[in-house]
Amino acid sequence: MMGAPKGNKFAVGKGRPFTYKPEYADILEEYLKAKEEPYELYTPENGTPKMIPTKIPTVYAISGLIGVPVPTIREWANNEQLHKRHPELLKFSTLINKLSTKRTEFLMENGLNGSYSASFAKMAAANWLGWSDKVDNRLSGEVTSSIIRLPAKKAVGDEPGGCDDGE
Repeated sequence: MMGAPKGNKFAVGKGRPFTYKPEYADILEEYLKAKEEPYELYTPENGTPKMIPTKIPTVYAISGLIGVPVPTIREWANNEQLHKRHPELLKFSTLINKLSTKRTEFLMENGLNGSYSASFAKMAAANWLGWSDKVDNRLSGEVTSSIIRLPAKKAVGDEPGGCDDGE
């Protein structure tokens, strides 16, 4: 993508407009309050209570609630230069970090209690948390080498009392 041509007086000092609204942090805070527990207890008609996982808190859900694209939300949450220019973003950024922590808590709790399938929990942990079940086979340390000289092996028949071809 190219910038505006030099001398374009209409583009000077202009950039993408800053569209953050302080109420976004309030909406995010309410969303997180509704996500206190990773599961809810449900008692069906037969009376046997079951743990039902609640929806995992995600940035995508926040995007839908406030009508802002996910990349913009991530920019608001992670860009320290932007935080310096717009200190009102600090609360929002802190809440996005809490959302990430809450998502991890939900994944671990519901993965361990069997509410999520093992394959989903494994995939989510790998993608969201960077976890892996790979074994690191790399070697580390110093390599030292020694050359050991062995005496030359004698050919068959060269030993005293050995087999001799025809004698």
